[in-house]
Amino acid sequence: NGYLPLDIDALPEGTVTSSGTPLLIVKNSHPQFPWVTNFVETIILQAWYPVTVASNSFACRTVINQALLDSGFQPELIDEIAPIMLHDFGFRGVSSVETAGLGGAAHLLSFKGTDTAAGIHIAQHFYGAPHAGLVGMSVAATEHSVMTSFGGRYCEHEAVAAALKAEPKGIISVVSDSYNVWRTSSLLFGGLFKSNVTGRTWDPVNGTFGRVVVRPDSGDPATTVVCLLKLMSKRFEDKCTKSPTGLICLPPQLRILQGDGIDFKSMTLVISAILEAGFSADNVVFGSGGALLQKFNRDTLKFAIKASMTENSSGEIVELRKAPIGDAGKASKAHSLVKELFASFGGQSVMRTSLSLDGSVHQELKTSDFSQIRARVNGVQLASRRGKQWLGECKDQAAARVDRAQQESERLPIFCCASE
Repeated sequence: NGYLPLDIDALPEGTVTSSGTPLLIVKNSHPQFPWVTNFVETIILQAWYPVTVASNSFACRTVINQALLDSGFQPELIDEIAPIMLHDFGFRGVSSVETAGLGGAAHLLSFKGTDTAAGIHIAQHFYGAPHAGLVGMSVAATEHSVMTSFGGRYCEHEAVAAALKAEPKGIISVVSDSYNVWRTSSLLFGGLFKSNVTGRTWDPVNGTFGRVVVRPDSGDPATTVVCLLKLMSKRFEDKCTKSPTGLICLPPQLRILQGDGIDFKSMTLVISAILEAGFSADNVVFGSGGALLQKFNRDTLKFAIKASMTENSSGEIVELRKAPIGDAGKASKAHSLVKELFASFGGQSVMRTSLSLDGSVHQELKTSDFSQIRARVNGVQLASRRGKQWLGECKDQAAARVDRAQQESERLPIFCCASE
């Protein structure tokens, strides 16, 4: 009937575990088919990819949550702000549409910002996810081909004007480094079009202010972001406020998007530098492409499937494990330890297949929907202590970037618009 004689136990999807925890147990369910477990190993092991992407995005969300806590935000508000602070730009940087779908859906367990529509499709088609807007979302945005098509550097104001006119009330992300990001940010967003930025009002439908997002796309990420924050906080000094912990907040209608060179390490460094420079973490959002969906392999989290138990010709259970003398990291676990660890994280049966000698088949499946999986992930992010640890590990590097940004800020020319 097309069923494989397999029993599969697995941790509930979305379970957050420590490294080295068995995620699933595969066992043949009929004595005549002992080979079937090896037959499916290659396919099942490909789960390494979405699990690794989900783990990376989870780590990023943990850092962001901690930074927002350090900025003085309450947990309820963090749950609203953090999901849109790391945007998926990875579709064009992966090997296939299928890869984009699997990785994109994995990222959406921790965040909602995405340009990878294939991830939303996977979440809806296979996991019963609700309306696309509840799974993932994006905003209007320009790209360099738009910003450079109005006649060159001295006509960039026309490109900015057109972008702001196209999205006069909502959120618009404007790439700003086609020529001179400092000139564009200071003279245009902080000068000629300042009233367009600060005049954007609260949108009760989307639960946010209309917003102009300035997007640098070159240079050292941490240095560039801190330098830009210093510049914009001066240009919008009359509209800036302080967070509950005394950090500088740009007006709610203005944000910065760093989408170039962002992976977990660089994002953590940028956030650490933002805090070190005295700015609130919510001033900046991030985008990540190949480093979000493609910059991984099976060894990133050391994925492997190993035999842990067999039954000999006398019907006795024999535990199996390997322990290479040259690499303790490649040691596997015997079945008794596998079951112990598995149970401690809530392992459960997800597939049972009964095959009788007369050929009749019965199969039971247990699945989770997308909202359940996302809830399991989100349930432990805020409580994780790793975010503070990761931010602390790059504190010295962050301080160096802040010093460099200060030096670069002092060397910037003063841009004045005609009305000034």
